[in-house]
Amino acid sequence: MRKLILFSLIVLFISCKKDEEIVEDPDLAVDFVGNYFTATANDTYNTNEDWVVKRLDKNLLEISYKVVTNYSKPQPLTLTYVYTLKNVVVNNATTLTINESADVNKNGTAARSKVEGTGVKSSSGGITKIGITLKITDLPDNMVTTREYLEFKKK
Repeated sequence: MRKLILFSLIVLFISCKKDEEIVEDPDLAVDFVGNYFTATANDTYNTNEDWVVKRLDKNLLEISYKVVTNYSKPQPLTLTYVYTLKNVVVNNATTLTINESADVNKNGTAARSKVEGTGVKSSSGGITKIGITLKITDLPDNMVTTREYLEFKKK
């Protein structure tokens, strides 16, 4: 009889205990996936930049970042750089962080560069944009290039 009472008390205690909710972080990477572009123009050059954003894992992105710069002066020249970013972290629903050493193809020549920046996603007029300032450091010579505020629009 004691065993039955003890068992009943245990069942009653367990049923009265609040269920603990397990809250799992949502995967926000899928909200950033897509193709983005931006273009800038100056009197001696113009730049077209593309991002192809893919989901790698939960809150982790891969970005293929292509920069095509067309110079008109002092003589015509086109440079194409493609950065392969494989560790872009999604911090929350609107923010991603780039902070990695990336493989770079510079006009057919392999190189490495450190790419840093924090992007903020927004929407305006039905167009999704990611605003970011990038700091790119060439690892062999530590030369730094800053790409001041760029606004990548989703295609």
